[in-house]
Amino acid sequence: MLDRALRYEAPGPYQLQAAIAVLHAQAVSTAQTDWPSIAALYGQLLSMTSSPVVALNHAVAVAMATTVAEGLALIDTIDGLDQYHLMHAARADSTVQARSC
Repeated sequence: MLDRALRYEAPGPYQLQAAIAVLHAQAVSTAQTDWPSIAALYGQLLSMTSSPVVALNHAVAVAMATTVAEGLALIDTIDGLDQYHLMHAARADSTVQARSC
């Protein structure tokens, strides 16, 4: 059903969220997750919602798909999440990963 829904010219936010969930569920491991597709889907979702939480999820997916530096640069542009603990967790995790590389 999800494949059929995504074939429409303009999938909505729920179809995009479902597609992201499917990609996570299909992955055997974090390393085998299709991060480029997840980042692209979050990019589409962000253009629809402009939610700071979606922006954070997009930044994390970009970091996983490309480089930690690219993800951190995107995190630095997000406003409104100073009190959101997961933003600080994402930044800290990315910083640890960058230092261990």
